[in-house]
Amino acid sequence: MKIIKDIRLIALFTLLFCFTITSYAQPSGKWSGSINVSGQNIDFEVNLPDKNDDLGGVLNIPSQGAYGLELNSVKWDAPKFSFKVDTTNTHLVFEGKRKNDSIKGVFRQSGVQGTFYLVKATKKETPWVNKEITFKSGKFSIAASLSIPDTTGTYPGVVLVSGSGGQDRTENISGFKVFDKLASALLKNGIAVIRYDDRGTGASEGKDVMNYTTPELAKDAEAAFHKMISNEHVNSKQSGILGHSEGAIIAGEVARNNPEVDFILLMAGPAVRGDKLLLAQSESIMNSREMDDNYVKNVIELNKKMYSYLMKGKVNWKALRNKLWQGFASLKDTKELSSMDSTTINKQVNAQVKSMKKPWFRYFIKHNPREVYKEVNVPALALYGGKDSQVSARQNARAIEEMGKANFSIKLFPDANHLFQKAETGSPMEYGSLDKKFVAGFTDYIVKWIKER
Repeated sequence: MKIIKDIRLIALFTLLFCFTITSYAQPSGKWSGSINVSGQNIDFEVNLPDKNDDLGGVLNIPSQGAYGLELNSVKWDAPKFSFKVDTTNTHLVFEGKRKNDSIKGVFRQSGVQGTFYLVKATKKETPWVNKEITFKSGKFSIAASLSIPDTTGTYPGVVLVSGSGGQDRTENISGFKVFDKLASALLKNGIAVIRYDDRGTGASEGKDVMNYTTPELAKDAEAAFHKMISNEHVNSKQSGILGHSEGAIIAGEVARNNPEVDFILLMAGPAVRGDKLLLAQSESIMNSREMDDNYVKNVIELNKKMYSYLMKGKVNWKALRNKLWQGFASLKDTKELSSMDSTTINKQVNAQVKSMKKPWFRYFIKHNPREVYKEVNVPALALYGGKDSQVSARQNARAIEEMGKANFSIKLFPDANHLFQKAETGSPMEYGSLDKKFVAGFTDYIVKWIKER
């Protein structure tokens, strides 16, 4: 796990921590804060047990898809509080002092030092009703939050489905809790919402999501939808699914197989075959980082060869690894890779091959979601950001338009990135530095569209 960002890797961070009150009792509960390393702020969360005799806890880093990292060497000697995350791949040290409901101190990782702070999380009172629930999806128990405007009426309902990688129900990306913000806007306007922890993430059962294909993950969204419309305060005749990024593909999968789904919203939804999407994504992100044109061209050509080889069927993984190694080695003298020694390159190659072997990746690069959307006959709204470097509006909105389906409509927000923040470059590297809010008019447009169904 890498905290410091470099030109090759996009590493973002998040964590929760727990503490008590000004009596300086042993820390417990939930805390949130940020690490500052080399001028970069990285959000994080920690969760500590409520029992005063149990020094333990877990560390969550939502922006890196890391959850449930066990805390080691937890020490409390009021007002000093320290803990470590010490595993094969991760060595983090936090040493701080508590003052009232905050902790400040020194952070260390692999010889690099920074600072951190934590603030005790407080339970926010909301005017709507929140219920912590679970539902079954096959053999797995999925943890979720069902929120309804109140218990006096019946309301439209929306299932929120997150993008690729393990996400909890908040869809916390670089400190921006996308689904919390979106759910709040929907609930304020009389729309019920269900959010769930992805399979194998948070409190949901299962392995890492990369071990499952998109149709397998769609089963969880389908189960969430049926759980939602079974609630007496949700109008089963005015309920649908909003999927973000890969979640949009899942929304399409569920809608084409379930006539009960009344509408879908594709929030930065891919609409081209996976390999083409990933190639465009890589090129866009590298360009936003102002990388050398020749380097970008060579990386794209290397990825094309890798994806083409993977899509042929049976894969000789040793041969693929050798091709990937040769590709990296040929770029070693470029400014982008000049600081990487052979050991580092070897680690990069091994990590990429490991990722390519996963069922999710093998399915994703071959799958064209537009073929699924063609079978969706309910109203569908495709939302795109003009500065999205992960799911290009030009590439994917065009694919939606070319279907020629009257039930699909498209809305472009020119200044929005993949998270629908007002962006500067659209690069994922800037997500954490932008305001944690949606671009103007985004939620208003969604609410109006749903209410018109």
